[in-house]
Parts: sequence; structure tokens; C-alpha cells
Amino acid sequence: MLYEKPNDLTSAEKEILLLKAVMETINSMVNYSVFKLNHNDPDSSIRFETGIHQQYFNILLVDFLSLEIFEPRKPNLFKELLSVCENPRYNDDAKPLKKAVMSFQEWLGRAVEFEHNGEVRKLWFPSIDQEIALQITREEFIKICGNISKHNPLGLNRQASAIKKIFERNDADIALTDALLIMDEFYEQFHDDLFTYHSSTIAEFLNNLRWAIYEYLQPLYEKVTENYWHEKHEMWAYRYHAPEDITNAYIKTVFWNLMNDVRREPYMPRFQVTRYLKMHY
Repeated sequence: MLYEKPNDLTSAEKEILLLKAVMETINSMVNYSVFKLNHNDPDSSIRFETGIHQQYFNILLVDFLSLEIFEPRKPNLFKELLSVCENPRYNDDAKPLKKAVMSFQEWLGRAVEFEHNGEVRKLWFPSIDQEIALQITREEFIKICGNISKHNPLGLNRQASAIKKIFERNDADIALTDALLIMDEFYEQFHDDLFTYHSSTIAEFLNNLRWAIYEYLQPLYEKVTENYWHEKHEMWAYRYHAPEDITNAYIKTVFWNLMNDVRREPYMPRFQVTRYLKMHY
């Protein structure tokens, strides 16, 4: 959970903590150490440095989507971000931030569609000798694949249960052992194929969200920043004056770090992923 006792925090402190957590997590995923950006708008794309980097990206994305913000055992990232948009404290215009949040949320919630020549394409799972037209949302397969990437065989029962439920929802009853048997086949089709295909689009969504947070916080940054002459060091320096409704000592440190994050534009420019990586699945 993001913070142990949310009732101890003011709404302003909660907002600062949330935005810092989101920025920090995106920064750890969307950077030049993880992937190379072929910046050629409107036909940009990304390429992971290695397969391990792709797994790392998937694992962190699962953690990001599973954030329990002020509520234990209740992933609610988008709910809390949209709450900021509905009641913005530091910028009267939260529309760009809301658009970035809702666009990503809607994309994740869409069902994957497998088609070939206009007809539904069934997926083949040879370990259990089954072919099935599987309906699964993007968020579901992203989370399952990220957790498979994270765990060894001793920790895969939960993912097997998730796969079993998805099959049952698609009128295909399988045993938990069968779900474990097809784990590698599921991973190959959804992580190696679909996640690779969608990774550029996911990176674009995350980068847009980072830029939206940066722009949302600019009025606050301008308001709280003071440039002054440091007599001892004989140089210009800066400091931040935290808003009056931020009193928690830890959140003041988070606030300082967040303001440092938005002193400059995000180091990765906005980019527009090619439409050819947005046409399927």
C-alpha cells in the first residue's frame, strides 16, 4: 500500500504522494536504459535492449497497475488519479491529465480480438490439446504475463487460477493442473507476441501521463519556488516553500523531490507511435 495511515494525511498531502509515486514508477520504466526510441513521428516505435528488459518493463507495469493507494488489497490507481482530476488542487485545468489517465484506462480495459481474414481466430494450446477463441482484456494478459515473468514455478498457482477463470469465462473448463501445463504456451502467445506488439503503445501512454503530470504541476512549481542569493557560497540558489496544507515531515520531503522532478521537462520527448502498431489485438 502506498501509505499506511491515509487518515493522517490532508488531501493535498495525498495528492503529492500519489503524483510522486506515479512519476517515479513511470521514470523507472520509460527511459533510455530500458528501451531505444525510434523517434520518427507519426511512425515512432520502441525497441527493448534485451528480452530481460522487456520482462522488467512488464513486471514494473504490473506493479504500477496494481498500486494499492491508501486502500489495502484494492488496486485503485486510476480511481485516485481521476479523483485528482475532478478536484484539482494545484491547477485549474486538469483536462490534459484526465485525458491521459482515461485514454490509458480505456485502452487497458478493451478485449483482445484475434481475427484472421475477418473471422475469429482460435488459439491453440497443444499441452492440453485445446483450441479456443479466447476473450481476454489487455490488462488481464499484461498482469498475468508480468507475474509469470516475476515468479519461479513455486509461485505460479495464482496465475494458473487466473488463467483457469478466463478459460471458464470463455466456456472452456480446465483443471488447475492444465492451466499450469499451458503456462509457457500462454506466455509465448501473450508476452512474446502481443506484449511485444503493444509495448510501443504502452510506452506512449505512460510517457503522455508523465508529461501531463509535469504540465499539471507547473503552476505549483512557479508558485513555491524562490530563487535567492546564497551569501555563504556566493551563488544563486533555489528553495521551495511547501503549501500550508502540507505539514507532514515525510510528505514535505516527497514534495521537495517532486518539485525537483518537474524543474525541467521530462527527458524523453513526446512521441507518436505508428498506427501499424495500433491496428490489431
